[in-house]
Amino acid sequence: MLTQRVIPAELLVLPNEGHEFRNTRNRVLFRGTAAAWIERHLAD
Repeated sequence: MLTQRVIPAELLVLPNEGHEFRNTRNRVLFRGTAAAWIERHLAD
């Protein structure tokens, strides 16, 4: 669906983290980054 709408994907890679962010600062950064992406690309 995103590719059909030509919406770019983003990758957030943080040192010393795997698929789940364990460091509190990294979780906060991830959630803020994800929310900003949603607002930019999916909010109508």
